[in-house]
Amino acid sequence: MTAFEVWSEYRRICRNSTQLFSSDPMKVAAWKYAISESREAEAFREVTVNDEWLRAIMSKYAVASFAQFPESTKRIYREIARCFAPAKVYACGSRVTGAYIDESKGADNEATLCARALAGRSTNKRKSDFDFWVSPYAVQVRALPPGADRCRLRIPDNQKILIV
Repeated sequence: MTAFEVWSEYRRICRNSTQLFSSDPMKVAAWKYAISESREAEAFREVTVNDEWLRAIMSKYAVASFAQFPESTKRIYREIARCFAPAKVYACGSRVTGAYIDESKGADNEATLCARALAGRSTNKRKSDFDFWVSPYAVQVRALPPGADRCRLRIPDNQKILIV
């Protein structure tokens, strides 16, 4: 692109600019930078979030007590709890809300991935981790199993389930 073409493109993008044409290499470089930034910003578009489908899936798989978890999930959560004995350990996150991704969901697993995408949630995993919360003062006495993810934020009581 010639200096004039760069300036013309810059003026198209930055309509309120009062800069006059110049062949000064510093100004041309600044205009090229502004053009490239504008093109990158165009890649960010407004996302319309639709979580109706995900809410329907969550209502099907959400749990209100530890007994409602699938046996495979209970086993892993119990293993996590043993890592902090005798402290109380709580399950939380997507495995509690029902928004998790796991082969135990069968055909609903792909539906969950699609619903998570529509709701603006992460879809970069093929299996959700096992989120848990334990007091910050609890002492870890053994290594956590693979996929365990300690939440260090405060989790509301209605969003966590005591592991028994």
